[in-house]
Amino acid sequence: MGHYCEQQSILASRRSRDIYWSMTKLESIEKAVEALSAEELARFRTWFEEFQERQFDEAIERDAKAGKLDKLAAKAIADDKAGRTSDL
Repeated sequence: MGHYCEQQSILASRRSRDIYWSMTKLESIEKAVEALSAEELARFRTWFEEFQERQFDEAIERDAKAGKLDKLAAKAIADDKAGRTSDL
């Protein structure tokens, strides 16, 4: 029982350390962004928007490959065949 408690304590300590480092990294990023000039901020904003778009596209791609969108696609096709759709 003591060994289990020791392992749990080590895991809790690691989680706390990871949370601390994660927050420190985030705080550093926040401070760096706050220090940007207007031109640098505009460039950062453009980069970040493109980054988010890539992340979204990659997530959709993973979900599609994993079959997570199959039910939605089947419903959309069924709705179209049943006349429950309209042109955009």
